[in-house]
Amino acid sequence: MNKTDKKDVAAAPKKSFSAMLSAVGLPRIAVGVFFVAVWALLAFWESATLFSVSEQSLFLYTGHFLRESMALPAGFLSWLGAFFIQFFHYPVLGATVYMLLLYALYWLTKRVFSIPARWSLLALLPVAVVLAYSTQMGYWIFYIKIQGFYYLALLGTIVSLLVAWVCLKYKGLYAPVMLLWVVGGYMLFGAYALGSAVVIAVASLVDRIKGQYGSVYKVSAAMMLVAVLVMVYAVPLGMYKYGVYTNTMLEHMHQLPLPVHQWALGNAEVYPNGIFEYWIPIILLPVVYLFLALLRGSLSPEKGSGNRAVYAVSQVAMLVSVIVFTWLYWFGDMNFRIENKQNKAVWEEDWDAVAEYAMDAKNPTRQVILNKNIALLRLGRLGEDAFKYPDGSADIAHPAAVHLTQTGGMMNYFQYGKFNFCYRWCIENSVEYGWRTDYLKHAVRCMLLSGQHKLAMRYINILKHTLFYRSWAEEMEKYVENPQLISKQQEFKMPLLMYSYADALDLDDSYVEVYLSKSLSTNFTKNDAHIYNEAAVTFALIRKDANLFWDTMSRYISKGKMTRVPNHFQEAIILFTNLNKSVTTNIPIDFAVKSRFESFIKKVQDHKGMKEEEMAPYFVEEYGDTYWYFYFFVRNIKTN
Repeated sequence: MNKTDKKDVAAAPKKSFSAMLSAVGLPRIAVGVFFVAVWALLAFWESATLFSVSEQSLFLYTGHFLRESMALPAGFLSWLGAFFIQFFHYPVLGATVYMLLLYALYWLTKRVFSIPARWSLLALLPVAVVLAYSTQMGYWIFYIKIQGFYYLALLGTIVSLLVAWVCLKYKGLYAPVMLLWVVGGYMLFGAYALGSAVVIAVASLVDRIKGQYGSVYKVSAAMMLVAVLVMVYAVPLGMYKYGVYTNTMLEHMHQLPLPVHQWALGNAEVYPNGIFEYWIPIILLPVVYLFLALLRGSLSPEKGSGNRAVYAVSQVAMLVSVIVFTWLYWFGDMNFRIENKQNKAVWEEDWDAVAEYAMDAKNPTRQVILNKNIALLRLGRLGEDAFKYPDGSADIAHPAAVHLTQTGGMMNYFQYGKFNFCYRWCIENSVEYGWRTDYLKHAVRCMLLSGQHKLAMRYINILKHTLFYRSWAEEMEKYVENPQLISKQQEFKMPLLMYSYADALDLDDSYVEVYLSKSLSTNFTKNDAHIYNEAAVTFALIRKDANLFWDTMSRYISKGKMTRVPNHFQEAIILFTNLNKSVTTNIPIDFAVKSRFESFIKKVQDHKGMKEEEMAPYFVEEYGDTYWYFYFFVRNIKTN
């Protein structure tokens, strides 16, 4: 560098921070912040939900699994989706993989539709729609029958964009690629191939109209669009007619792998609250891409061109739209999140965490309560602490009926020693929804603890073909080879104690808590296990049945070896003896319990004349941790 150059460098003004931002581009910064924020929410805020998604899926590294997947249109897409879902077993890893693919969607959208850097926020529109498709599912993860459901929109759109890139960049390949894509793409990717073929044809026509082409080329592009529309309609029908696919219905041939046929739009009897909102991301995705196809080549890449005010307003509008749409479609039900946290902690045998999560539920669902009660029972604190947690029976945030038999019922049946019932629902759910990791794990444990070791090995061998459950399956195999080790394993101790009674397979009518409460509190077996009788008394209290309480309490006292009756049982004793003066008992009551009950009665008298729902707010802070509050003020307990 000579002296003149040095002077020029020294004289050059330093760039201000705002100038640097302008150079980088505020749209790019906004895009970066968006992806980082979404990744953090998925990896940490929704970590338990991602784990539950992985449990409600299954991917096997076998040729048979691939062949089974390919038996339906879009089978390869479903297989690919199941492959990526398995990484949610480790939520941070799974969220990272998902976010990288989501960014690939953003990058491809920019390239395919020629979106300049200053308009890059436009490429976030399809990203937000695809993200909404996944994050809005909520309880649908337990009911969607299509394999790989969480990734379908993302992967289907990415592959479609790659095909679009080839068609729009290499004009000579357009016709043969489109023909192969509609036929072969439909077999591999289903409706995503059909929809993208229409978008590609529209984008090609826009190119011909806006570009420097003769009228003959414009006509050929228009004819190609018509041909694509005909093929999109005819190819699925032809494959059905000529027996390429025989295990799906004709009316579903254009829909797979979209779950819309399962959601039964307009079926007021099944979905009385309507589920149109679940369709919106699926409908919006092709609409957004058709919009981008029409804009293709029209956006100016120069920063100084155009009206700056209009540009600024449009950028803010796009960013706000993306954020609001993402927020609206992010399933934010706290009970759903708590249930997933509890289920994950149960598999990890972290019972303190299971109980602690229940404290976060202001108005819990029954599954939150059931999970909490199992945790307290395992920790030896059920009779002491069961009613110190928020209680109730909140409606499940879902348009259709959600049953515990699909969500947490199998775990509850297993923990209470009802292995036949747990296994029964594993089989019934697998018939309806296909085998899932969650079903297989429960089936293994039920067969191990009920002595069906050969059957347990059948499911163990399946799990050996997974990536993240192979070591777990090999651990279970040790118990098949050495059954004497089962009773020594900590996670099996409570189920085995609860299993020490006849386990007949009668009917539960899908009402898990009703069945368990009746079975445990009315089944007078020879079970001397303290933990069994503690659960029986608690279920009698939940049912608010005084006669049943005295029956179970008598058994609890006679079979137990304790120096003190748990706090909630004392509260029930003093309550029921006051409600029915003819009942007497010599069970000792702590002075603190007697004193507190007297103050509770006095406060009730002070609010005499008020309805129970009106009185509740005056009692919750002082007595919300007592059985008395539950008995009088926690009403309308629904069990499913």
